[in-house]
Amino acid sequence: MKKHIYLSLLLGLLLFTTTSKSQAESYLGDFCWQIFENEVPAWVYKFGVYEKEGRHFALYGTDNAGGGRITAAHGNAEIVDSNIVMTVVDSGYEEASGAFNETFNAVLDIATLGGTWHSLGVLYDPSDNRLPFHSNGTLSLITCP
Repeated sequence: MKKHIYLSLLLGLLLFTTTSKSQAESYLGDFCWQIFENEVPAWVYKFGVYEKEGRHFALYGTDNAGGGRITAAHGNAEIVDSNIVMTVVDSGYEEASGAFNETFNAVLDIATLGGTWHSLGVLYDPSDNRLPFHSNGTLSLITCP
């Protein structure tokens, strides 16, 4: 009987400490990137950035394309060599153009947090036509509005 009690306590302690470590994170603040397509400002990402244990980063925020179109966006980032690779997913709906879903990938220089990006997505226009798209450009870290 004592063996079962000790085993249960040990297992409970192990689960508690494992859960605590996996939840460790620190809030680094809000970060904003101006996205440029063909050197023209296209939209701004604003993320609350959380550093997870192990140098993993979680991103929670918005995509603001102006004109009142703000959608929720989320993603993650990882340090790879001297770069940060970032993936963001967002989707939304506009009365005039319909619904969209997009996956955005960027490679950022660690020193400047600027770099290049590509995105793939699908736009569902009001007639329910599926219009795939690909775009690319650059992005620069800016002061959050």
